[in-house]
Amino acid sequence: MALSTDNETRIVLFQSIGLNEQKARETLKNQDVSRLLETTINEVEENLVFFFSLLHLFAYFYLGKKNFIKRKSNIKIYW
Repeated sequence: MALSTDNETRIVLFQSIGLNEQKARETLKNQDVSRLLETTINEVEENLVFFFSLLHLFAYFYLGKKNFIKRKSNIKIYW
């Protein structure tokens, strides 16, 4: 039985969280579980992108400030 492109995409998505191909195909058989799992994975990915963006900004400003003060010890910067 040939799977649609959407189902193949879902199989790859499910495998990305650790399911083997057989378990991913079995999960597809239950539409409610598949929909919930797909939504959950996508929400986690979106939140991780947001979290790492904030972490990057924090590291840039905090570590950048510290490194600047170390290099230019006679200049003090207050935020």
